[in-house]
Amino acid sequence: MKRRHFLRISLVGAAAAGLPIIGCDAFSGDKQHLSRPLLLSKFCDEAAIVEIGKAYQSLDPVARDAKSLTEALLADIYGNGRKPSAMDAIPIKKVNERIERDFRENLVVYPAGWVLSRTEARQCALYSLTA
Repeated sequence: MKRRHFLRISLVGAAAAGLPIIGCDAFSGDKQHLSRPLLLSKFCDEAAIVEIGKAYQSLDPVARDAKSLTEALLADIYGNGRKPSAMDAIPIKKVNERIERDFRENLVVYPAGWVLSRTEARQCALYSLTA
């Protein structure tokens, strides 16, 4: 292999490997999108998450509209203060804290035979509306 060809391949490979590091992947590191239930996705596939979301929509009228559901989720996570937009990546730590608080405050729901925090169920509902 010629040196020039090797250098080009090396530079392209290094640039491609650095993309997630410089923020092109909003779901890397310590952030997630509001409609992605990361904890639940470790146990369920996409079809199960959609099924849970649709089942939760029948339990909560707020969960039937993406805009209302997004506002409710952001209020759950951030309270009534300044909230990021729905398209911003949300810190996983904040989402996990809200899920834990839901369980402590007995804000649990039972969609499709699952026992979930209200926040997780709302995330599934939002995912099912946007998937």
